[in-house]
Amino acid sequence: MQLMMRNLFWLPLAVTAGASAVEVSGEVEVTGRAFGLADTTFTQETTRTRAFLAQDLGSSARLELGLDAYTYSGQTALRVVDLLPSSYGATLDTLAAVLWTGSFLLPQGTEQPASGITSILGRSPDFDTLLLNRALISWHGHGVSIDAGRQPVAWGTGYAWNPTNVFSRKTLLEPTRELQGIDVVRLRTGHRVRCEVLLQPDDKPEDTGWATRILTSLGGWDVSALASRVEWRRMDWSGWLAGEDVAPSLEWEARAPYWTIFTDQVTRLTLGGDLRGEWRGVGLWAETAWNHLDRGDSFLDLTAGIDHLFDFQTYLLLEYHREGEGKSSSSAYVLNDWLKVLSGERGGMGRDYLLTVLNHPLGDLSEFSLLSLWNLSDGSSLTEASSSRSLADDLTVVVAVDLPFGEDGDELGRIGRGGFLRLTAYF
Repeated sequence: MQLMMRNLFWLPLAVTAGASAVEVSGEVEVTGRAFGLADTTFTQETTRTRAFLAQDLGSSARLELGLDAYTYSGQTALRVVDLLPSSYGATLDTLAAVLWTGSFLLPQGTEQPASGITSILGRSPDFDTLLLNRALISWHGHGVSIDAGRQPVAWGTGYAWNPTNVFSRKTLLEPTRELQGIDVVRLRTGHRVRCEVLLQPDDKPEDTGWATRILTSLGGWDVSALASRVEWRRMDWSGWLAGEDVAPSLEWEARAPYWTIFTDQVTRLTLGGDLRGEWRGVGLWAETAWNHLDRGDSFLDLTAGIDHLFDFQTYLLLEYHREGEGKSSSSAYVLNDWLKVLSGERGGMGRDYLLTVLNHPLGDLSEFSLLSLWNLSDGSSLTEASSSRSLADDLTVVVAVDLPFGEDGDELGRIGRGGFLRLTAYF
């Protein structure tokens, strides 16, 4: 890893020296974090280095390359049982090696590093990683453009939730972060009415994921309609642990990358749409998607929000989300709900959520932010208060405190108090 990091550091310099037309930019982000679980406070330091290179290949083509390197120190391994309500007990302790950073026991008895468990708040502690997050060739013709390669797919009008985006999911406490790139081919055409087609290769040609999106403007409102079909790998944790006739499959998920364990693969057909506009100075948006599964119950996801910048420079955002597969109360949560959220298969256990964001400048160089995530179904919530300041032209510092509220069996009540200090330098 030290060698890879050294090569990553020198790559922008070497490319710049060899081809003056190459655009080079990036950032280095160092985060010290404290977080609580099971009445214990842990600390961790994360360093993220991002390098972005781009070059025009004539008048109609462009090449983009993005590299992300992550290093972790401190507490980087946790037991799965610490992430679950105490009522589940030690019977799940054996899953720690399967779902969390550490040793993954393969059937042959060999060991490999593994990760893949995520929480509703985003990516979990991980092992040191070097990711090619963007590798993209773009070509633009007369009314047609093609983007082929690894690239982020950011569809939908929602701020924190995007029901129409079946390819990627945002981090709820940091929804403005760039999404992780996936390998797709994207074609765009049209002017007043625009069409976008996306293809994502899978194991077999017949399993190739696809999506078609039509976009236009009507009376000052941006609207779109979408249809997509993807193969969705799902896991029945309860059936597997109970010894039922469920045989999980194991695959290395190169797009993530991490090990994926699943008991079923279903075809997911999604039909949806979104709109965004403004009414009397208030921003309005809505997004919905109906998901039909060839095996299992269909469900509807819905997101709607408003935002406004007041004359005294305070910015307020409210967004509601309905999780189609969510439960109406914590008493309805079962083991499958917890582990599907932790593994990233689902976005939440509750049915109704509310996100509030409040920003206010503190002078010319500082800003105060208050973000609250509410699970309206079980009554739990998580509030993050943060303050950012510009220390130099290309250097910022952020201090944040996280305060959870709820009971042990609630989705957000299990999270302990925490916070972070982050320095970010741009180049």
